[in-house]
Amino acid sequence: MIQQIPDQEDINTSIDQLKQTQQSLQSLIQNVATQNFMIMNTIMHQQQQMAETSTSNFVRFAHLSDLIQQVISHFQIDASNEIEGNLAHQRKEAQKGLEYIIEDTEK
Repeated sequence: MIQQIPDQEDINTSIDQLKQTQQSLQSLIQNVATQNFMIMNTIMHQQQQMAETSTSNFVRFAHLSDLIQQVISHFQIDASNEIEGNLAHQRKEAQKGLEYIIEDTEK
């Protein structure tokens, strides 16, 4: 087989095709890099928003936790006072009952 040696025009055409392919690849690489940059910016923005939301939720939770503790403490104090009042009332009633029994026994 005899190989045909390409002439200058064929060589120039091949070079032009290679240059066009190289330019297309460079353009594609730039487009992909731009898209990746935009995606990374979006991801970073979303992460920042999530961090801010988490922080505000934590602060809100801590505040609600404090409020709940205050309310519970208030109810505990009220319940304690009510129990003490009931016990004092029961003591008085028991004392009165005992006095009636003593009076009845003496009569």
